Amino acid sequence: MGKTKKSKREIKRKLQSKIKKLKRRIEEYSSSESSDSSSSSEFSDSVRSEEETPKTTEGPVDTLPDTHPDIISILGCDPRDSNSEGPEVHEQIANRWTSVVNCGIDKAERKTLMDKYPIIKNCKSLSAPVLNPELKTIIGENSNRQDMFLARIQDQLGCAISALSGPLNELFCSPTTETNLTLLRLVESAKLLTDLHHSLSLHRRFMILPSLKPDIRRIIEDFPIEQLLFGEKFTDKVKNSKDILKSSMDLKMNLPFSKSQPSSSGYQQFKTNPKNFKRTQNRPPRLKGKEREGRKLQRRGSGRDARSRSNRVR
Repeated sequence: MGKTKKSKREIKRKLQSKIKKLKRRIEEYSSSESSDSSSSSEFSDSVRSEEETPKTTEGPVDTLPDTHPDIISILGCDPRDSNSEGPEVHEQIANRWTSVVNCGIDKAERKTLMDKYPIIKNCKSLSAPVLNPELKTIIGENSNRQDMFLARIQDQLGCAISALSGPLNELFCSPTTETNLTLLRLVESAKLLTDLHHSLSLHRRFMILPSLKPDIRRIIEDFPIEQLLFGEKFTDKVKNSKDILKSSMDLKMNLPFSKSQPSSSGYQQFKTNPKNFKRTQNRPPRLKGKEREGRKLQRRGSGRDARSRSNRVR
């Protein structure tokens, strides 16, 4: 009985101590929760106050002095300033130009305009250069059609330049300070169009050159563009160039042993001592491994066959 009472007392004491510990932990946990809630409320209040207060920019302020334009021009153009658009024109003009660029004009209207502004009398180079008759028979039919199409474009371009020549000539003959800017724009636009005319002539020549022989191509590709696409004296220049080429080939010295002469060291050895000269060019290639053994077996077999034949004859 005494032992059972003691054991019950110990159990009761242990349970009481555990209950006290649990109570302490509960109190500590509840106190930590209250402190966290208070800190979170303080943090939200601080955030609200920061949002309400206006932000002030801190840090170094760009206080660099303004650079002189001459110094900036040394650096070149600013790559970000890529404004390649010109000033606007009247809406009616823009609409008509857009329609012509997208859809073109009728053949009848084109012919009327070209007849209205013919090629200038003292500037016949504005008309399309004619293809040389010597080359018409060489190139194919498709090439001839393409060349005729490009020639018609050049003729139309020449008529457009002739139309600009009227007001340009008037402003040039009676210049004033008010019309100098207009004169400059007309001159620059005419320069662009004449350069385009030249580019079309170069393209026509580029399309014809591949149909010719390489030696003729090298001769005529530098001929000037005149009333004819490859120059006025095309035939005479080609003949003269061929004669010059033949004469230069005749003057060229023909070296002996140019094709079948061996290397210099072997040739000198053959001249000094022809009996002991080793001919390495006609020597068969060396055999390796199994090929060499097979060749030996073939030789042995051929020797045995020859012996057997001789014995039979005897």
